[in-house]
Amino acid sequence: MLGIIIDGNKLDLVLTSVPVIPPTKRIIDTIDVDGREGSLTLLKGWEDLTITFKAAIHDKSKWDEVLPTLLNA
Repeated sequence: MLGIIIDGNKLDLVLTSVPVIPPTKRIIDTIDVDGREGSLTLLKGWEDLTITFKAAIHDKSKWDEVLPTLLNA
Protein backbone atom coordinates (compact mmCIF):
# COMPACT_ATOMS: atom_id res chain seq x y z
CA MET A 1 0.00 0.00 0.00
CA LEU A 2 1.35 3.38 -0.91
CA GLY A 3 1.79 6.05 1.71
CA ILE A 4 1.37 4.03 4.89
CA ILE A 5 3.27 5.43 7.83
CA ILE A 6 3.41 3.60 11.13
CA ASP A 7 4.50 5.76 14.04
CA GLY A 8 6.58 3.51 16.27
CA ASN A 9 6.51 6.07 19.07
CA LYS A 10 2.72 5.92 19.39
CA LEU A 11 2.76 2.12 19.35
CA ASP A 12 5.76 1.83 21.70
CA LEU A 13 7.70 -0.12 19.06
CA VAL A 14 11.48 -0.17 18.70
CA LEU A 15 13.27 -1.71 15.72
CA THR A 16 15.74 -4.32 16.91
CA SER A 17 17.59 -4.61 13.59
CA VAL A 18 17.96 -2.69 10.35
CA PRO A 19 15.27 -3.79 7.86
CA VAL A 20 16.43 -5.24 4.56
CA ILE A 21 14.84 -3.31 1.70
CA PRO A 22 14.97 -5.30 -1.54
CA PRO A 23 15.55 -3.54 -4.88
CA THR A 24 12.48 -2.54 -6.84
CA LYS A 25 11.50 -4.26 -10.07
CA ARG A 26 9.82 -2.57 -13.00
CA ILE A 27 6.93 -4.12 -14.87
CA ILE A 28 7.64 -3.64 -18.58
CA ASP A 29 6.12 -4.72 -21.86
CA THR A 30 7.84 -4.62 -25.22
CA ILE A 31 6.12 -3.91 -28.52
CA ASP A 32 7.61 -4.92 -31.88
CA VAL A 33 6.81 -2.48 -34.69
CA ASP A 34 7.22 -3.48 -38.34
CA GLY A 35 9.83 -1.37 -40.10
CA ARG A 36 11.48 -0.27 -36.88
CA GLU A 37 14.83 -1.45 -35.64
CA GLY A 38 14.44 -2.70 -32.08
CA SER A 39 11.26 -2.59 -30.02
CA LEU A 40 9.30 -0.06 -28.00
CA THR A 41 9.32 -0.42 -24.23
CA LEU A 42 6.15 0.31 -22.29
CA LEU A 43 6.71 0.99 -18.59
CA LYS A 44 3.67 -0.32 -16.69
CA GLY A 45 4.74 0.38 -13.12
CA TRP A 46 6.51 -1.36 -10.28
CA GLU A 47 6.08 -4.69 -8.52
CA ASP A 48 4.90 -4.60 -4.91
CA LEU A 49 7.55 -4.93 -2.22
CA THR A 50 7.38 -6.76 1.05
CA ILE A 51 9.60 -5.34 3.76
CA THR A 52 10.13 -7.35 6.92
CA PHE A 53 11.55 -6.07 10.16
CA LYS A 54 12.11 -7.15 13.73
CA ALA A 55 10.76 -4.98 16.50
CA ALA A 56 10.23 -5.04 20.23
CA ILE A 57 7.31 -3.59 22.15
CA HIS A 58 7.80 -1.78 25.46
CA ASP A 59 4.33 -2.25 26.92
CA LYS A 60 3.00 -5.76 26.27
CA SER A 61 -0.48 -4.68 27.34
CA LYS A 62 -0.67 -2.62 24.09
CA TRP A 63 -0.15 -5.73 21.94
CA ASP A 64 -3.89 -5.93 21.16
CA GLU A 65 -3.66 -2.42 19.69
CA VAL A 66 -0.33 -2.89 17.90
CA LEU A 67 -1.02 -6.19 16.12
CA PRO A 68 -4.05 -5.07 14.02
CA THR A 69 -2.21 -1.88 13.02
CA LEU A 70 0.77 -3.86 11.73
CA LEU A 71 -1.35 -6.49 9.98
CA ASN A 72 -3.37 -3.83 8.13
CA ALA A 73 -0.28 -1.93 6.92
